[in-house]
Amino acid sequence: MLLVISMHILLSEKITKEDLKAAEIMLRCFVRDFANLYGEKYCTYNIHNLLHYSLLVERWGPLWATSAFIFEDYNGFLKNHIFGSKHYARELLNNLQIIQSVTILENIVEGRQFSFVSNDLKKTSVNFSSRLKYESLSDNEKKAISAVSKEVSLYKRAEISCQVYTSIYYDCNKKRSNSIVKYSQNNNIKYGQILFFVETDPVMVVIREFNIDNLHIFFHEESRFRVKNIVPVVATDLIDTCPIANLIQKLLQVGRYVCMIPNYFEINL
Repeated sequence: MLLVISMHILLSEKITKEDLKAAEIMLRCFVRDFANLYGEKYCTYNIHNLLHYSLLVERWGPLWATSAFIFEDYNGFLKNHIFGSKHYARELLNNLQIIQSVTILENIVEGRQFSFVSNDLKKTSVNFSSRLKYESLSDNEKKAISAVSKEVSLYKRAEISCQVYTSIYYDCNKKRSNSIVKYSQNNNIKYGQILFFVETDPVMVVIREFNIDNLHIFFHEESRFRVKNIVPVVATDLIDTCPIANLIQKLLQVGRYVCMIPNYFEINL
């Protein structure tokens, strides 16, 4: 758990000084106890390197910012832009500069067009799929949308600004779930599972609420760190509704815990 929490912090998009210090302490505790847990023969150089990760992040930013792993797929791309038999470096540089220049030219928009495109990009785009019949809803679910006409369209799945969100109705026969979410309501942070989407203006999301199980929140004594990225929850029968703008992020659920995703640069949900 010490390693998991520390790496989650160091891979996050935003890292506070307090979180960075906590990650450093937890990694030191992990390295200290590693031999007792797994045996001295596994105490490799990689384990020692964990002691330096916090300093690396402090100097250079989150670990994903200095990782070259995401560029491995570009080897073939680069190879396809070399056609000569010598001066490979110069040819590759020239070809990449041409590609970069063309990309810049394609995206140059001036005057009124710039304002129109800029405002259009700021709008939240929503694409629905998998219709849900009103008759399929439970009495509590019907009550939750009682203020909305029965004639509105209900959906099990929606793509919101390139992020796929599903519902409990959609996930029932699927191996993967994109229905567990963190959202805001009246300036409070909440957790829950999407039941369905309502095509109104604005688009509404109907959510089954989770309560936070405060008795099982993780707390590390040595670093005095309260774990925020893994939250123990209990499902309730309460149903909440909120506009899609209130959705903060999707979560992973493992048993009775929901887990935050540290960043969206390294994962394709």
